[in-house]
Amino acid sequence: MGQGKSLLITSIGNPLAYKPTTYSYQGKSKKGCVSSVVFDDVNTVFFVGLASFTDVQTKTQGACSSSKQNQCATEMLDVLKDYQGKKYNSYTQLENDAEEALQKYA
Repeated sequence: MGQGKSLLITSIGNPLAYKPTTYSYQGKSKKGCVSSVVFDDVNTVFFVGLASFTDVQTKTQGACSSSKQNQCATEMLDVLKDYQGKKYNSYTQLENDAEEALQKYA
């Protein structure tokens, strides 16, 4: 993963940039509403774990529609702000925080 790579949550981005996306999480295909602008330098695990809307989102709203995009961005930011600037030296630490973030979002 590199030495102390940090999650850089500098901007949630324009909510209009969010789009329905299919991705893999823990070996399972998921659909969610994500934006590629949330993190600066990301690995797929970062993106899926902390910057995606998982099945929790799709069960309640479906993938983000245009009317839900701003709400999506706001809710995501509320969860992700706790991890801003945090450095990860192992995938285990990252995955633990990813799970924690997803539980908070749920």
